[in-house]
Order: sequence, then C-alpha cells, then structure tokens
Amino acid sequence: MHKAATKETSPDRIAKLTVADFPRVMQIERAAFPNGRRKTVDGYRSCIVDGKKHGNVYVVWRADTIVGYLHVKHEAMPKVLLCNLATDPAHEGMGIGTFAINWLRKKSAGNKSSLIFLHVRASKPDTIAWYKHRGFTEIKRGPCGYKVGSGDELTKVTMELDLSAPMR
Repeated sequence: MHKAATKETSPDRIAKLTVADFPRVMQIERAAFPNGRRKTVDGYRSCIVDGKKHGNVYVVWRADTIVGYLHVKHEAMPKVLLCNLATDPAHEGMGIGTFAINWLRKKSAGNKSSLIFLHVRASKPDTIAWYKHRGFTEIKRGPCGYKVGSGDELTKVTMELDLSAPMR
C-alpha cells in the first residue's frame, strides 16, 4: 500500500552526487535492486570524475535525508538517457520518483533536449505502467543483454517521453 505524500514527506530538492553521498546511495541501490545489476562505488565515482562520459548521478533529498537517486546520461543532447531511478523502498509512494521525473523533464527541456528515454525490463509491468502514467510511451521491445539464472536473455522495453507534451 502506498503512503500519501504530504508536505512533511515530499522530497524538496535534487543535487549532484558527492563522495559523502555514496554510502546512502549504495544502501538505496541494494534495497531497491536486491536481485538486479548493481552499480559499484567506483562506477558512481566515475560519474563525479567525468560526467560527460559516464553521466551524472543526482540525489533526491527530503529534509536532511537522501530518499532516492537518478543516473542520467547525454544531458546536453537531443535525447537524454535515464539510466536509473531508484527510491528508498521505505519511502515509496511519497512522490519521490514523480518529483525526480518532473525535475529531469524541466532540466532537460532547459538544455534544449526533446526526449527522455529509458529501458525497463519487460518482466516489470508495474514499473512500465508507472512510467506510462507519467507520459512515457513504449517504442520498442528487444533483448537487453542480461541473462537470468536459466541462461535465458531478458527482454527490455524502450520508452520515451516527448518533452513538448504537457506534464502529467
């Protein structure tokens, strides 16, 4: 059951990842993706060192607590890639993901980008529905390069958000 967002529980700002943020971001990564591919501290550190090559990681804050993060590539390009969006499971349903998407949408439009795109595993219909509810549309399906324990390759769904469309 989702908790309703209130002024006290809603996120209030987004900032670029710092080295001091690593432990909390990694806690969220492990909690949000317990069986999935995980970023390493070095992987996120590369985003601080060379954001143009590796993208940038932004942390979502509520008061003095990091409650989520997003990893973004190609920010100054026509098509922005949202690599990862994660919230602390203890804070799900409080508008953190929507806050992050709206922030990225405004930031991308300000950089003259026209689209935000992302990939979601086809085995995550709730996540696909969540993005659709926020204006993303499915544009294709195909292999994603990850294999499950049986050796079967997973399918990814590519989705995009047209930044000229009205916000939902």
